[in-house]
Amino acid sequence: MKRKIIYTIIAIFIWCLIWHIAAIIIDNDIFLPSPADTLLSLADLIRTPDFFRSILVTLKGIALGFLIGELHTKYYKIYMHIQLKIR
Repeated sequence: MKRKIIYTIIAIFIWCLIWHIAAIIIDNDIFLPSPADTLLSLADLIRTPDFFRSILVTLKGIALGFLIGELHTKYYKIYMHIQLKIR
């Protein structure tokens, strides 16, 4: 278990390092901001009330999408079951 945590931390560090190097090479903050710039922007956004409201709206949309998909699947299964009985 401890090794898995260490490997996860190493993997995150390597990907952040690759991200940082790519941001330096590209040198365009609009196209690819650095990890530090991204974390600073996230810290600024967290302080605003709209941030959590937006997350809540997004999560509601995701939940609604799952619900619609589940209902559609149930409807389709019932429909196919009835079709098979008719034949």
